[in-house]
Amino acid sequence: MKEPYVKKYLEIRNLKVYLVDGSYIRKKISADFNNFGQHYALNFIPENELWIDRESSPSEIDYFLKNLIVQRRLMKSGKSFFEAVTNGSEAEKKERAKSDLSKKVAHLSVNEIAEKAKKEKIFGMFGFSVWIVSGELVRNSLYIDFTAGGHDKVYDFVPKNEVWIDDDLSEHEIIYILIHELYERFLMVKGRTYNQAHAKALTLEYFSRKNFFLAHIILFYEKMLNVFFRKEIVLTNQEIILADGVGVMPTDTLYGIVASVYSEEAINKIYSLKGRDADKGLIVLISSLADLDIFGIEISRKAKSFLKKYWPGKLSVVFPFDKTLFPYLDRADGTLAIRWPKKKDLIEFIKETGPLVAPSANPQGLPPAKKMEEAQNYFGNNIDFYINGGEIDSQPSTLIKIENKTVTILREGEVKVLETVIK
Repeated sequence: MKEPYVKKYLEIRNLKVYLVDGSYIRKKISADFNNFGQHYALNFIPENELWIDRESSPSEIDYFLKNLIVQRRLMKSGKSFFEAVTNGSEAEKKERAKSDLSKKVAHLSVNEIAEKAKKEKIFGMFGFSVWIVSGELVRNSLYIDFTAGGHDKVYDFVPKNEVWIDDDLSEHEIIYILIHELYERFLMVKGRTYNQAHAKALTLEYFSRKNFFLAHIILFYEKMLNVFFRKEIVLTNQEIILADGVGVMPTDTLYGIVASVYSEEAINKIYSLKGRDADKGLIVLISSLADLDIFGIEISRKAKSFLKKYWPGKLSVVFPFDKTLFPYLDRADGTLAIRWPKKKDLIEFIKETGPLVAPSANPQGLPPAKKMEEAQNYFGNNIDFYINGGEIDSQPSTLIKIENKTVTILREGEVKVLETVIK
């Protein structure tokens, strides 16, 4: 059978029930797919099919099936998603209540069931811990919609300073769910609502599954653990960037106002602070040629050899890019200006955060800040952090455009580019 199908489980009248590869679906199709799904909730599922994740415990498959059949029938008849899901869950609850597992813990308190659900501690330090838990027991007796994972900021039955991971997950998926739960929890600790934090965490999980950002994600995961273990939450500047922050710091040419390319919210804040015209793009700083892949930029071997003559260095290059990946970065013509700076501490910073937008630290129409104090005068407390690099008085970067094999100089700068054709 072709992916994501694993095997046909059964057929009910005109409905085919399949066990599917949930990991494949979450990576290639939609991160929203959890234990099960049907067409009227997830339209990538064929109309007459019901999908159940093969990672589901065999003893839970019939519970999920009961829920799916009710959901599908109600949504097909025109009922709302909320009404269908509510009724589906109620039908599932009734089935679960009949199970031996539910009966065994019926006399226990919520706290006692929560302790019984824990199977293995996979991390613990200074009062913070991550547990693998019995997803079936949690769904039977605590919360029927528990899927993949959760934490104490969302579920009141999860003890303080704990993150739970469903034991239904395959080993290779745990890292992605842990990334999601830790980031979501971190944002909620910092004051975000669940919906805001969940959306951000889902995006982060999506990028990690696509491998665009995996190395940085893993690093972020490790750093977030350190954040949680502190008595007081004090973030590094890199962590602030990863949490949708905006900073001012020295770049290789001048002071820049920086944010993560992954944060539409922070980028919109930069446009607002600078009073920048919406159709003017922002320069992006990268830490290696490999970062071009993040933007769907494909260059020839000869173009790569050409760039290596000048990069890292004060050369900014305009490339056509895949604007479907970052629609909010496309401000005019489907191109993006990118530079790989030759500044060691800046490169190390970018390796920890991923690519940064970094326009000059000044409101539109005013001179670029050459000192940190000038940037502070411009933006005051509207910036999350400032890094002092002394006075910077440098020529701007040379700006070129590469199209096919032609090199066009758009702005003269410190780097002298002699070629007009890439050979």
